[in-house]
Amino acid sequence: MLRKGGGHAASEHKPKEYLSMFTRWLAYNPFTMKPKSESHLQPWNFFNKSSSQISSVWFAVFLLVVSSEVIESQFLVKTLPGFLGELPFTLETGYIGVGESDDVHSYFTTSSNLKGTQKTTLSCFGSQEALVVLAASIIFVDQPAGSGYSYAKIPEASITNDTLSTMLAYQFLRKWLVDHPKFLNNPLYVAGDSYSGIVVPIITQEIYDGNEVGEGPKINIKGYILGNPLTDTSSDFNSRIPYAHRMALLSDAIYKSTKENCNGEYLKVDPDNSLCINDLQVVDECLGRIYEANILEPSCEIPQLQIQWCRDGNHLYSVTWANSRDVREALHVSEVLRFVVDNEFYSCSS
Repeated sequence: MLRKGGGHAASEHKPKEYLSMFTRWLAYNPFTMKPKSESHLQPWNFFNKSSSQISSVWFAVFLLVVSSEVIESQFLVKTLPGFLGELPFTLETGYIGVGESDDVHSYFTTSSNLKGTQKTTLSCFGSQEALVVLAASIIFVDQPAGSGYSYAKIPEASITNDTLSTMLAYQFLRKWLVDHPKFLNNPLYVAGDSYSGIVVPIITQEIYDGNEVGEGPKINIKGYILGNPLTDTSSDFNSRIPYAHRMALLSDAIYKSTKENCNGEYLKVDPDNSLCINDLQVVDECLGRIYEANILEPSCEIPQLQIQWCRDGNHLYSVTWANSRDVREALHVSEVLRFVVDNEFYSCSS
């Protein structure tokens, strides 16, 4: 599974096939898209952009449901719009309550060809989103409340932080395993990329602490996996100028001057250090039109450039799909969301 987040790039998995599937669905569900708002370049914005991006692969898994049947508190999905025949894996959707007032929506997939013991992985990625991944099976979790189709029953519950969010993610996992006891003995790994470098260790620690004090069910945690992770903001952002230099996006002269005048600190700049500020303005002029998530692709943030395609355009399809009434009904999204203010589905890369 390939995914990106936090400005880290990864190739998309079979984009032509995904687009073909969506196009067939679109033939029966026409829509009009609003143009993306223009964003103006500001000094150093290449280094201060939001690191909250969701993988397009996550939305590809979202391309779901035509028919379903109830399994206990979950719903079994057998077909996808644009996909010929039944799915080659089992897909289940549903809600689990966590905390005092959160209803967390999730998707669970497992391969129909899976043989032997299934290895389990809990994966959290992006800024606020969470995934649970089982080697040949996956649980996508819209967590915390306010992400995806999850919601809080009271407005105050939508206010969260990394510590609270990961605690509720751990609570979700425990409840999910109680509802799916055949996975209890499987080895479990906490995994993720990008911003997960912050939250994955916290979730892992929650699991170990819970096991130590005897919280049930006992989870067979084995460790965690991080790919291209954010570990702290300072080192992440300050490494971008050396990276740009290594990628030949900055000349030796510009890089040397900036490094010396800024003393290697490009994020928290002394306002009295005019030499550093001037150098960073030059750096921004060099990098301002570079697509941060993938330096080999055209930038999506310069509307005056007439380009046929940019990666962010793919997210418009997923956003439109996820906000479709028939899709929400097919996914058994709670009717409560109809009464939630600002209940539309957004891509974090928008």
